[in-house]
Amino acid sequence: MKKKITLLLVAIMLLSLLTGCGGESSSPTPSDSGAGQASGGQDETITIVYATPEAAGMPTDTMSQWVAKEITERSGGHIVVEVHNAGTLGGDTELVSQVMEGTIPLVGLSISALSQYTSLFECTQLPFLLSDYEKEKAAFGSDEYAALVEEAEAELNLKFLGSAENGMRHFASKVKPVSTMDDLKGQKLRIMTSPVIQETITRLGANVTTMAYNEVYTGLQNGVIDGEEINITSAAMQKHYEVIQYFSEIGLYPFPAVYVMNGDYWNQLSAEDQQLIAGVFAEGHDKAFDEFLPEIEADCKQTCIDGGVTFNTVTDLAPFQEKVLDLYEEYGAKNEKIAAFIEMAQNLT
Repeated sequence: MKKKITLLLVAIMLLSLLTGCGGESSSPTPSDSGAGQASGGQDETITIVYATPEAAGMPTDTMSQWVAKEITERSGGHIVVEVHNAGTLGGDTELVSQVMEGTIPLVGLSISALSQYTSLFECTQLPFLLSDYEKEKAAFGSDEYAALVEEAEAELNLKFLGSAENGMRHFASKVKPVSTMDDLKGQKLRIMTSPVIQETITRLGANVTTMAYNEVYTGLQNGVIDGEEINITSAAMQKHYEVIQYFSEIGLYPFPAVYVMNGDYWNQLSAEDQQLIAGVFAEGHDKAFDEFLPEIEADCKQTCIDGGVTFNTVTDLAPFQEKVLDLYEEYGAKNEKIAAFIEMAQNLT
């Protein structure tokens, strides 16, 4: 009798072990979608957490939402892209470190955020180098930019999937419009935290102020700052038209976002999944420049005008350009690939 009971218990234990090992595989959740969770057959659902600091409605966020939808639909639900926008999983600084560590597999962030780890992309925001969207799009599709990307991918263990644009940076002020360099003298301008931008604005004669982006509205309202360098889309989305009076379009530098995936995560995806994801991002890049940006920027400019902002265009750029031209040589001396990119961009028409 004891022997029968023992055999029965052993059978029950074996059955429990087999049941535990033979269940269906589950898709990664937001908390475990790190670099080690990418692999799986085509019947398995892969959930990719996609984090951005992009505010809803901005051109870059519109592209992100489109890309996520297209990847999910074209994969037949095999790949589910889960977008966390508006900085809900962190701002630029946090996201770039998290994607490099692999705690978040896919992020979209300002290209300037990469400067804390590599100087390769600072040249894309040199003043007046890429002063319109046609030049910017051509530059980001060039062999010279591809060479920068290739080096950065090896250096940072990232896969670059594409880029988009939120809008050229210009001058906005509550004091007076900018038409000449004399108009900048003495103005306290909030700038994006970036060595090349700080050097640029200082050379142009304004007083540089850095402050958190979410404090700019109050800073303008209370007179802590006189103005800012900003794009039209952000001025409208953040309602800065309530606290500025003048917007001077000068095409100072672009404000691109880049979309990168952790290299280990990318390498664990199947070739078919890689091709699908890369293809959709390539299409999204074109739609961002050709559709999303021009439409949203035009609407945002009208919003600012309706809010009482007066627009002007700086027509004589030569005095501004002369003050910063030697920065091209300074940054080109850092790396031959950077020098090649700058030379290519200078020759764009």
